[in-house]
Amino acid sequence: MDALKGIASFSFGIYVWSVFFSLFYRFPSPMVGYVGPYGEFESTIASSFGSAAIAFIFYSIVGGFIVILPVGAACGNYIKSRFSHLASRKVHHLVCGLAVGFVPVLVLATLDYIIGPW
Repeated sequence: MDALKGIASFSFGIYVWSVFFSLFYRFPSPMVGYVGPYGEFESTIASSFGSAAIAFIFYSIVGGFIVILPVGAACGNYIKSRFSHLASRKVHHLVCGLAVGFVPVLVLATLDYIIGPW
């Protein structure tokens, strides 16, 4: 059960960071390009939520589930083993999901600097 909580919190963390990056930096929206103040297309608050949701669904279907499932499960199992003495570990799951979810979003936001323009 903790593995599923870890997967859910990791997915939530990825979505939150995607919205944040599309508002304040840039984030690749599928079939559009980089959305955000430093991207090709400007974004508003409403468009950031929509583009982040579309990007999350698209990237999860295309192959992001390969990262989301094991990393989220590992995050959940780590929280279970580290904080097993606590009755409620909801906050720890959320913090772990937000902390670990930062990395794949940062990689997507800076991927053209890593491998070149795509």
